[in-house]
Amino acid sequence: MLIFAAAALLVAASLRFVARLPGQEVRRYPSPNGRYAVVLRAEQFSIRPMAPGSGSDRSGYVELVGPDGDRVEREHIDMLLNVNAIEWRGNTVEVFPLFSWKLSGPAEAETVPQRPMAPLE
Repeated sequence: MLIFAAAALLVAASLRFVARLPGQEVRRYPSPNGRYAVVLRAEQFSIRPMAPGSGSDRSGYVELVGPDGDRVEREHIDMLLNVNAIEWRGNTVEVFPLFSWKLSGPAEAETVPQRPMAPLE
């Protein structure tokens, strides 16, 4: 019985580790001046059952990548399809309709209107 409990604990720890892997980059949206980018990443592993043909419904992360290439911000979202548009405005970036982030350093040079999201592959 102790062996089964240890095996179950090992499997649970492994699943937790795999779920925290960075995930596959699905789409990247650079800022107008190229210093920042918003990156959509699909989760590497999900225990949520999915129907055939619903691969674009997967959960994942929206990340803000800074000028040095390091991740500045990260938010988990249940469905990547919930991101409707990215808008760079002054020193903020808005991820519609979910949230916005302040940019540190130089402000963006221009305001860029919303871009509709293309279907995820």
